Amino acid sequence: MIEEEKINNQEEISETEAVQESEPKEEAATEEASAPKEEGEEANGKKKKEKKPKSKARKIVEWTLTILFAIVFVFMGIGQIDALIHKKENFNQSLPYGYGSMIVRTNSMEPEYKVNSAIITYKKSGDAIFKQFTKENTAKLISEEGTVKTYTSLWADTDEARHYKYVDLTFAYIPCNYMKPTDTTTYNYQTNTNPPAQLRGYPMTHRLFELRVDESVKLGEGRYLFFTTGINPEGNESHPGQYQAFTEKEIIGVVVMNSVVLGGFFGFISSPWGLLVFLLIPAFYLVITSVLDIFRAMKDPEEEAAGAEGEKKKENASSLDGLSEKDRARLKQQMLDEMMNKKKGD
Repeated sequence: MIEEEKINNQEEISETEAVQESEPKEEAATEEASAPKEEGEEANGKKKKEKKPKSKARKIVEWTLTILFAIVFVFMGIGQIDALIHKKENFNQSLPYGYGSMIVRTNSMEPEYKVNSAIITYKKSGDAIFKQFTKENTAKLISEEGTVKTYTSLWADTDEARHYKYVDLTFAYIPCNYMKPTDTTTYNYQTNTNPPAQLRGYPMTHRLFELRVDESVKLGEGRYLFFTTGINPEGNESHPGQYQAFTEKEIIGVVVMNSVVLGGFFGFISSPWGLLVFLLIPAFYLVITSVLDIFRAMKDPEEEAAGAEGEKKKENASSLDGLSEKDRARLKQQMLDEMMNKKKGD
């Protein structure tokens, strides 16, 4: 009775060890029970390593953004390549898809275009500029001699010009032949017949006040003749009487946008401080992400070790969960028989 009572007291303590010792002897009996346990352990082990699956909405958003960024990248890349190929044709100006951005450096177009503001231009053909200039309430036909037609603007001065539509042209400031406008009293000095050496080849933006078209000349060979002037009578290259005359061959673009804010942004990023900021931002981002990756790499082994230890404890605690009542009873009886035989032998 004493021996049996001790056995009963030790039954619960040694039950797990008995299972492990008896497993080799009872392989056939416990094979089906151990299989689900192993599958459960494997699933629990993978659960810690696998990331939470992304939702369908999140996947759609990520793919959409990726495709959009790829399209923008390809679009910009093609535009830059095209701009490089045709750079010489555009007087060394980069015009991706015909658009160019420039900073105003002189005061000849103030107050509308302030110094250091940015302008966006779009390159148009002589025909397109002609149609834009000769819209209703913009210009009028003042003379027609054979195939040559001359149009002049409807505004008489800069104040009146603000109440009407106008066309501001950006052109290459290169030496051009002398061309006489219709109104020689107001405009009597063409400045781009022999421009200063330091300004040759630079883009200039002035307002179109007269346009002459010779229908007998092919487009691109001087079919259109443009006369422009600045709107600030006290500005550079816009003193009273000054003007510029050129053909469609010297056109860089038509102004489509003017922004002081954009000019300030361009000026900042082109400055040493701006370059420093735009270099430091990605560098700082790379440093932060690298440090976070290092901490994650150091933390993962600790989490794996803790997870393995926890799994081992769960395995020991639930080693009998997969056994049936019949197998449990049989293992207990076998354990009792072995201990009784051991005592008898002693």
